[in-house]
Amino acid sequence: NVPTRWTTVESRGAVNAPTAVTVNVGASFRYYVRAAGGATASGDEKRAYVIQPNGKIEARERVLWIFARNPTPRQGATVVVPERTES
Repeated sequence: NVPTRWTTVESRGAVNAPTAVTVNVGASFRYYVRAAGGATASGDEKRAYVIQPNGKIEARERVLWIFARNPTPRQGATVVVPERTES
């Protein structure tokens, strides 16, 4: 029995416990990062992005340097938290 739709969102990269979490409709990527134990000390949550099931990559957007628009992962998406780089 193979489901026709994905029912999870995967979290990977610099998170404490990379995992797949059951979809919570309308939840932002931060929900899924927290569900994976949050970002590690070397994780850069500000640069996190979502790979949607159709392959489209959506990053966070800053609006007027004050607000951030966070992407909303769909069923079957992958949330990636990159490592922080030293500059």
